[in-house]
Amino acid sequence: MERSMMLIRTRTAAVSCLLAITTAMLLCSCAGPSERFVDAEQSVSGNQYEQLASAVLLDDAVSRAEAEQVLDAITQCLSQGGLTGEYGNNLDEYPWWQGNYGLSSRHELYQVIQDTDSREEQALMERQSQAIGQVVDTCDSYFEHVEETYMASADWERLDTAKAQGIHACFVNAQPEYAQMLPQEFDDTPGLEYLSELLTDNDFDDEANRTFAKCYQFGSADVKTYGLP
Repeated sequence: MERSMMLIRTRTAAVSCLLAITTAMLLCSCAGPSERFVDAEQSVSGNQYEQLASAVLLDDAVSRAEAEQVLDAITQCLSQGGLTGEYGNNLDEYPWWQGNYGLSSRHELYQVIQDTDSREEQALMERQSQAIGQVVDTCDSYFEHVEETYMASADWERLDTAKAQGIHACFVNAQPEYAQMLPQEFDDTPGLEYLSELLTDNDFDDEANRTFAKCYQFGSADVKTYGLP
């Protein structure tokens, strides 16, 4: 059975001016709904990511617009680190970066796993997982305090309800024949818990399972790809 390594992750005028300049340096390419987010041609150093984080935190607060700019920077950082995958951010449902991670074909450890029972390929999978983790940890570290600051003001009850509604809308739109299996209203946080249970106890076919898992991760977010294939 062929497979490739993929990890899922289920983050004033003077300030605005500095942030705009720093962000312009970082985000040289942006992705539209059907485009792939790829790294800029010029190299972006970790120091520049740190400068962006410092600019955002100058007033000890993180606005929604600033959070969205940082999420774009995280996506670019992952791409430049040799990763590829899907991401979908909707700050009305989850207050930080959401996506999955795999090695780009340009990464030195990239290789499609042919036999997961092979000791050699199990060792390769472990090295691939470690390589992915190192890139993710590095990119996260630049914006750790930005994430903490932004999440500190999150209304989790409202977000959880919105996420449950987003999951429901995503799945019903893609698999309407299963609509009757899902709750129609979500007035409190147990909505997410109930939907989570459906992942392991349901009568979905394989395609519906894959769809539900993707909807559960991203909700109603616009899912895009980043990095090189």
